[in-house]
Amino acid sequence: MKSRSRNIMIAVFTIPAMIAIALVFVYPVIRTILMSFFTIDNVVSKMSEWSFVGVSNYTQLLGTPLFRQTWVTFAKIWVFGGLVIMCIAMLFAVILTSGVRGKSFWRAAIYLPNIISAVALANMWIHYAYNANWGLFHNIFAALGWDSMAQFQWTSPDHLFLAMMVAYCFGAVGYYMLIYIAEIEKIPQDIFEAAKIDGSSGVHSFFHITLPLFKGVFKTTLTLWTTGTLGFYIWSQMFSSNRDASAQIMTPMYYMIRTTFGDMASAYTETNAGLGAAICVMVMLAAGVAFAIISRIFKGDEITF
Repeated sequence: MKSRSRNIMIAVFTIPAMIAIALVFVYPVIRTILMSFFTIDNVVSKMSEWSFVGVSNYTQLLGTPLFRQTWVTFAKIWVFGGLVIMCIAMLFAVILTSGVRGKSFWRAAIYLPNIISAVALANMWIHYAYNANWGLFHNIFAALGWDSMAQFQWTSPDHLFLAMMVAYCFGAVGYYMLIYIAEIEKIPQDIFEAAKIDGSSGVHSFFHITLPLFKGVFKTTLTLWTTGTLGFYIWSQMFSSNRDASAQIMTPMYYMIRTTFGDMASAYTETNAGLGAAICVMVMLAAGVAFAIISRIFKGDEITF
C-alpha cells in the first residue's frame, strides 16, 4: 500500500514536469522539422496555408552563396574569436588567482560588460569607440600622433568583421574568465606549494599542474562557445549598416531571422518561415555533430561548472 502511494506521488510530481518539457522543448523541435518541408509565408500561418515542397528548402539553401558564406563566417568566429577569448580569459584567470592585489575589483571590472545588454554594448562600440571623427580610438591615436590610425574606418565593409570581433571579444572574455577562475580555485593549493618547494616555476606549474586538470572545464567552455557561436546574431545585426557589408558578418542564425521575419532595416523583406525552419534544423544538426566531436575528444571528462 505504501509502495503504491509512493508511486502515485512520484507520478503526480513527474507527469506535469514531463508535459511541460514536451511542450517547451519537444513540440517546438518537431514542429520546426515539419515546417522545414513546407513553404510558409510567416510563422503564424495556419497549417492549411502551408505548401509542401519536400526537400526544396534544403537544396535552395545549399545552392545559395550567401547562406554558404554564413557558415564560413561562423567558422571564422569560432576559430579566431575562440582563440582570442579563451587565451585572454585564461591569462586573466591565472593573474587574478596568483595573489595580485585588488583581485575582486579587477574581476568585477573585467566581467562588467557581461551585465550590459549586447545591443547597448554594440551601440557604444559603433558610435563612441569606432567613430572616425570623434570616437575613443580616434582620440587615442590622434593624441599619439598616429594620424593614419586615427582616421582608420573601423566600420567600413573591409574592416567590419574585425571591428565586430574586437567588440564581441571585449564583452565575452569576462564570462569565460570566471569559469577558469572557479576551476583554478578548486585545485588544492598544497599541490602548488609542493611544486614550488621542489623548485617549479609558475610557468612550469601552469603547464604541468593547472592545464592537465583543466580537461573538464575545457570541455565546458568549448561546448558553451560552440553553442553560443551557432546562436550568434545580435552582433551581426547591430554591425550590419547595409546589406553589402552585412554579407561579410552574417551568421546562419542571423540569416534565419532575416529569412523568417524579414529585415526592416534594408530592402530585404521577403519572408519564408519554412526556409527559416530548414536553417534551424541545420543549426541543430551542426550543434549535435559538434557536441559529439567534443565528447569524443574529451572522452571520460565530465562537463564542469
